[in-house]
Amino acid sequence: MLHAQAGDVREAQRRELIETGARKEVVMMMPVVFLILPVTVVTGWVT
Repeated sequence: MLHAQAGDVREAQRRELIETGARKEVVMMMPVVFLILPVTVVTGWVT
């Protein structure tokens, strides 16, 4: 009984960690998409 509950808690923590990581990945990509990529495209377009 206790072993099964411990497994459930570990699985829930693992799932929460993966979801948090996925959200942070999206947040980290925002500066790339909105700052670095446009500068690269404009620089390539101008020259």
